[in-house]
Amino acid sequence: MAKMGDRSRGFVNKAYELVQQYPELLPRTMSVEQVTQNVEIWGQMESILFSVNQLQELINDTYVALGSQVYTDALMIYQFAKSVNHTGTLEQAVTEMGKRFSRKGNSKKGKGKAPGEEKEADDSDNLPAD
Repeated sequence: MAKMGDRSRGFVNKAYELVQQYPELLPRTMSVEQVTQNVEIWGQMESILFSVNQLQELINDTYVALGSQVYTDALMIYQFAKSVNHTGTLEQAVTEMGKRFSRKGNSKKGKGKAPGEEKEADDSDNLPAD
């Protein structure tokens, strides 16, 4: 299958102009109507493709922003659960959530701590502003 790229656009447009001016150039297996219809549909599809690509970018941006928000929310929930877990009721959940922050290897520094916890207590890089 021949592939149509940006560099071929001028070539296709020139061929279409030639067919419009000199329809006798076409082989018997082709018609001006067929060529015209294909060029018009291609132009419509290009417009649709552009719109779909814009929509995909907007959806992706929204997905990434929402992912950031839900992760920030989860960090706050984790930190709150750790701070109110005086009776141990939440120990299993807190431990399981803390695995997200454990580091592989021999280093125990920061193990089970959410981002920002190994810094000074007032550092809230990973918490949303109120």
